[in-house]
Amino acid sequence: MATASDAILVLLAELDRSTQPPDAVEAFRQLLLQKMTDLMTEGERRVHFARHLLGLGTPRPMVRARLEVRYKVGRTQAYRDIEQALQLSLPNGTKERFTDTFQ
Repeated sequence: MATASDAILVLLAELDRSTQPPDAVEAFRQLLLQKMTDLMTEGERRVHFARHLLGLGTPRPMVRARLEVRYKVGRTQAYRDIEQALQLSLPNGTKERFTDTFQ
């Protein structure tokens, strides 16, 4: 079942093909991102934050530490969020797990 956040992600992906002026596209992108953030649960926010940091190349231990400080979660929950972020980044159908890399 698709969520509102999923629908917004689809719209964001489609914006790259827009023929509208770049400043209008960027303003709409910011509006969509704000709406998506408003709709997210706390867990979704943590996973989104982890995906962002991982996408920037931040090492997993640093992502874990930042999740712990920013969202006041424990080590285990932070690693669960990182694993979920990594799973979301895998191509569809891939069943690889990352728990063995957290040691």
